[in-house]
Amino acid sequence: MDGQKAQVEDTADSQVPARQRSLFLRLLMMGGAIMLVSQIVISWIALKGFEEELGPELNQKASAVGRALSTELTYAINELGIPPGKLVGVSEYFQHILESNFDIQYLALVDNPSGVMFEHSVPDKLLDQFPATLHESDGSHNSHSIRDIGGYLDHRFPIHFKGDSSAALHVGVSSGNIRQQLATIFFEVIAVIVVSMVITLELLTMFMSRRILDPTAHLQKVLEAGSKGKFSYRLSLRARNEIGLMVSSLNRLLYHLEQRYQDFQFELRELRDAQIDPRISQKIAALKTQASKRYGFTDQFSVIEKTPALIRVPFFLFIFSEELSRSFFPLFVSGFIPVEPALSYEMMISLPITLFMVAAVVATLLAGNLTHRLGCSRLFLIGIGCAFAGYCGTFLSDNYTELIIWRCLNGVGYGLIFNACETWIALHSRAGNRAHSASAYVGAIFAGYVCGPSLGGMFADHVGQQTIFLISAGLSVLSGYAAYRLLASSSSGPGKNAGSAPNARVFGMRPWAILFSDNLFISTILTAISTRTTLSAFLFVLIPLYLNELGHSSTQIGQMMMLYGVIIVIGTPATSRLADKIGKYFTMTVMGATLSGLGLLATLASDHLGDSRAVLISIVAVGLGHCLILSPRYAIMQQIVYRYRHLIESSVSIGIYQFVDRIGLIIGPLLAAILIQQMPYANAIAAIGAIVLVAITLSAIIANVGQSQIKGESSA
Repeated sequence: MDGQKAQVEDTADSQVPARQRSLFLRLLMMGGAIMLVSQIVISWIALKGFEEELGPELNQKASAVGRALSTELTYAINELGIPPGKLVGVSEYFQHILESNFDIQYLALVDNPSGVMFEHSVPDKLLDQFPATLHESDGSHNSHSIRDIGGYLDHRFPIHFKGDSSAALHVGVSSGNIRQQLATIFFEVIAVIVVSMVITLELLTMFMSRRILDPTAHLQKVLEAGSKGKFSYRLSLRARNEIGLMVSSLNRLLYHLEQRYQDFQFELRELRDAQIDPRISQKIAALKTQASKRYGFTDQFSVIEKTPALIRVPFFLFIFSEELSRSFFPLFVSGFIPVEPALSYEMMISLPITLFMVAAVVATLLAGNLTHRLGCSRLFLIGIGCAFAGYCGTFLSDNYTELIIWRCLNGVGYGLIFNACETWIALHSRAGNRAHSASAYVGAIFAGYVCGPSLGGMFADHVGQQTIFLISAGLSVLSGYAAYRLLASSSSGPGKNAGSAPNARVFGMRPWAILFSDNLFISTILTAISTRTTLSAFLFVLIPLYLNELGHSSTQIGQMMMLYGVIIVIGTPATSRLADKIGKYFTMTVMGATLSGLGLLATLASDHLGDSRAVLISIVAVGLGHCLILSPRYAIMQQIVYRYRHLIESSVSIGIYQFVDRIGLIIGPLLAAILIQQMPYANAIAAIGAIVLVAITLSAIIANVGQSQIKGESSA
């Protein structure tokens, strides 16, 4: 009954801001559409201009390289007297030229009687076509000419030997290379558009919620209470906008209304005291009592209700800073590995990632009690301090040991911040919208996943990988400032945790025993560990290494990884509302884990799909699967926290859950290192998929044992 009553109250409260939020969503969609169209048009115009300029620029470059090489070859042949066939080291010199000028496809020195004497990177289909061009007499035999040969723009430069121009230097530019560069630029533009849209919408959502939606919803509640004669509070809002002016006007009206009411009460008292007839005096007293019951006033100020969404922007900025290095971090670590490593190469790459997760897990274990003592905002700021120091230290690192130490400090900040955010969400969520409240937290994480890897990969190609950590330090400062402004004035301080009963709690190992006696908790933990293992092994380690082996740049790797975050950001709000509507939280987590596990098996079909396409399918499947898992999983955890709130402090329950949950983050890099030592990357990814399927099967079996308990939680 209590749960049903609370749900009814939550539904009634949620109806108040629903109308404003529908207007906000329409405005947000309209603004986003305008931004998207304008950026697409500007980008299309820029790409068209670039396409028109790129072809001539590449031809000019090929001409410059060809003239310089032909001059050097002519000097060696004529001035030094070396016949073309007797030249030494020409192919190696061609290789050096191509490595310095990646826009040029091939170089070849061709002689009429001998054919192709020296070449580098010439496609096989062109080798037989070069001698034929020497016999062509189109008036350009003795001068630089350009022909289209087999899809390549071939620049031919004659080489004179004893007055004869039977030899020629061929410099090739691929038209496909031009298209590839345009495609690369196109995808970079798309990535920048997506990232800028996500950042803009995150900041716009925060501004609208903080400055417009939440104040107007609170204002509406006050006005509705006033229509019933309950002028209980005055509003406390300092905003230099229309809402702030409205609040100030309303407070003045409430003050004048209260003064008139007090004058009315005073006049009634005087009128009652002036009466001689007791019956008239009693009627006036009854009227005064009735007015006191019907109307109520107070001088207290009402503050805007704390919501889970307050944590979103600070958390998003922190995740953004952490994810900037995600697309290249394994490659970055490889530059610090000693010449004679103590462990295998794969283990040395995974060790900083693993120890980062270990530090995060240890910090999580300690953060439960710290959150209760310090409050969410203070713990968040402490975590930001650790993260800032870790980023600066990583930027200044000179060796492998220093890198590990500073990354461990980063991990401590990571664990503290995650605990502060998850505790904030749990303390300010209602029974009827747990999954939707969790979507604010999940959305912030994966909005960072969208922005970080793609921008980090592009920046790394231009300013260097190490500089990215300095940028991350600056973003962490912005995150701390946002947390200070948004959370400090409304933080749950010591002893003020909402939803926690004032009775004595159990401590020590007793909370662990209570939670692990719950089948639902064990099933949720198994699903969480498999999800975390997939994230850390597949996305954090295997994807950067595998795609790098396939020849993709840091920018391209970041763009492919960004797709995972885009799917989560777009899909999480819808799946969270669906989960709250149907109440089948655990069923949705099983479906999501099964989908992600099957998606990882797609790499077994790389021979048919293509390596890169198979990886892309796996990323999409994992993203869709995690859409179904994340918000429902946090909703289940909030149910468990609420159930045991009289026995276990909420922050302690969340700390235990996070500690066990992050074991998957530790297992993932180690598992990835072990697998790629034994098998190819594609098979290692498929093996992780099989492990996920086994884990979710065990989770379903354990949950089936306590089916009645799950049904009870679902109905609640």
